[in-house]
Amino acid sequence: MLDLLVQPRGSHAEPVVIWSCGFADDDGRDALLNAVNGGELDITFLGRLTMMFGGAALDDLAKARVAAAVAERAEALEAEAKRARDRLIVNLYAREGKYGRHLLELQRKSSDEADWSIRYDRAIERDRLCDWMRWQKDRFFAFLDHAAEHGDESLARMLVDEMFATERRVKKEGRGAGGMRPLRMWRGD
Repeated sequence: MLDLLVQPRGSHAEPVVIWSCGFADDDGRDALLNAVNGGELDITFLGRLTMMFGGAALDDLAKARVAAAVAERAEALEAEAKRARDRLIVNLYAREGKYGRHLLELQRKSSDEADWSIRYDRAIERDRLCDWMRWQKDRFFAFLDHAAEHGDESLARMLVDEMFATERRVKKEGRGAGGMRPLRMWRGD
């Protein structure tokens, strides 16, 4: 419950309630109080408005302020939920780095920087690992966990070892493309 009290200047009389409003929860009350304390609403103006036009004018203003606060809070919760969802999405990027280096990176959707990266001198080396990794999308999150626990170099060795094992198996089955990128035409298992 929130009350607006008025006491004439210089009077020693008891303040009089000219407007009163109940709220379903504390968030609505806090939104209105924050607007008054933040200077968005002038308490003197609200008192004069109520005395001239009655409490209905202030009721509409309070309802609009509370509705705006509820909408703002819902947007903030949705944005936080989106950030949490984006943190669980990991993508693979093949990029050109500085000084002619070629990068292969795992990056969370919620981040602007790669969580894991490997650098190669030649693009063909990067593309060879990329041919295998693009079919491992469901394992990207586990790869990042492995890198966090054992280090980036350990993850790089593990990925290259698994790629070589897959290349040997695919070649043995006769499904490899041959050349420097045997998994180029491979579509995963």
